[in-house]
Amino acid sequence: ADVIGKPFWECAWWSYAPDVQARLRDAVARARAGETVRYDEPVMVADGLMPLDFQLAPLRDETGRVTHLIPSAVDITERRRAELALGDALADTQTLHRLALDMARPGEPQEFYERLMDAAVEVMRSDFASIQMLHPDRGVGRRGELRLLGYRGFTPEAASHWEWVTTQSTCACGIALATRRRCCVTDLANDDRVNGSDRATYERLGISAVQTTPLMTRDGRLLGAISTHWKQPRTPGERDWRLFDVLARH
Repeated sequence: ADVIGKPFWECAWWSYAPDVQARLRDAVARARAGETVRYDEPVMVADGLMPLDFQLAPLRDETGRVTHLIPSAVDITERRRAELALGDALADTQTLHRLALDMARPGEPQEFYERLMDAAVEVMRSDFASIQMLHPDRGVGRRGELRLLGYRGFTPEAASHWEWVTTQSTCACGIALATRRRCCVTDLANDDRVNGSDRATYERLGISAVQTTPLMTRDGRLLGAISTHWKQPRTPGERDWRLFDVLARH
């Protein structure tokens, strides 16, 4: 009842945005002139915006005069989701192709490590990154220690603190070294695995989340580790892990 007598574009479905109203006014003018107008537009419903395939068609009398306008629409939520997923997949493929070319460029080992960290920051959209190499003959029980090769965003004090990481370290890379598995701390404030000087160093840097992924050979030997860190709590999604794992295999 609250829409009776109102111009169509002033109804709540359309009135949430001036550009949406402007497109509808234009569609109405064209339909009045005899044109069938069709376009995609989100409209406001009780649960929020719903994407529609919207059509406005003229109805003519026996003389050909336009007497009414008939609106119709189809909910295209699932189509839009599929389009977005396809777009994400294409973007991911392009990103991986570009990173693969970048990783393949000739250069000294340190240059490769630097490019790998930059790629890790891009893929994981992180604020910090680090890369470490395993020295298998060091550490308790010859379980090895990780030596820091490069980093993004660390202070000199943090780099010195994590220059060597052991299986007794409680940072994410220490846990990954001890378990030979990925360690993901999604919210440092609520994860009691990290303590002591490692927690203090994270806090001084403003790090709230971190993940460390072991770098393995094809036959399962540990080579090192690569980590990304965030200033806010973060749970990486399936896309993040998919891209990052491809990157880590380089």
